[in-house]
Amino acid sequence: MGAGLSCGYGPGKMIPFPPGPVLYLTSTGFVTDSQWARFIQVILHRRGVLSSQDCQAHASRAFLVNKYQKDLAELKVLYINDASYHRPQEMMVKGRSGTGKVGQNGNLGRGPGTWLFWDQALEDLMGIPAKNIKMVQLLEKPWLFNRPAREANCHASQPEVHNLDPKDQEAYYKALKLTQDAYDALKEKEPKVGAGQAGKKLPGCPASGLSCANEFAEISSRLNEKYAAALDKWCTENIDGVDIIVGQGGEVVMLNMALQG
Repeated sequence: MGAGLSCGYGPGKMIPFPPGPVLYLTSTGFVTDSQWARFIQVILHRRGVLSSQDCQAHASRAFLVNKYQKDLAELKVLYINDASYHRPQEMMVKGRSGTGKVGQNGNLGRGPGTWLFWDQALEDLMGIPAKNIKMVQLLEKPWLFNRPAREANCHASQPEVHNLDPKDQEAYYKALKLTQDAYDALKEKEPKVGAGQAGKKLPGCPASGLSCANEFAEISSRLNEKYAAALDKWCTENIDGVDIIVGQGGEVVMLNMALQG
């Protein structure tokens, strides 16, 4: 199918599919069947498998998922979950619990009191297998460090960078811990205002006099440059090689720090 294939959205209107990559920005995920259906149509169109008769507005999510289950099952996803990194792990595990389907019985996630997590939603509502969804936290630098999986946070990473200097890893995680110390101090019942800021002697404040965010960014950027070959290899495999990149919401300030690092 060519990039000009149109889809009938709106009364009497033929709206063309986007000719290139699409960015969706949402704080609530897709909340209606028609939103999911449109997203699925866009993805299938980009893969060149969407039939012209299935690009109409009345095509439902369930219909598309059933008809194109083989194609959807082949999709690869990079799921960026850094907004969960600094939060208590038990909170994230609880938010992902449940045995139902995402959105079932009025729940946001898979059960009462759960949240919408994109990997679960893509599996339950699009039929993308869990094995095709790689959950990462950029703060763990999965292209550089061998790290164990963290439940409800990220999958294990084993890039096996043989020229990695252990001192670089130690310095990096020392700087990252300062951001956690600052976060924890600011989340206390009586927040320690100023935690992590430059020139202070509070939790998360580096001895260098920088803010914890700036110290982290300096070390992170240096490692990105020093180990550029490992970073490029990871990006080729995990960004160029996927169909969908999705980022989880949550602690957006910490997520912004991760993306900038």
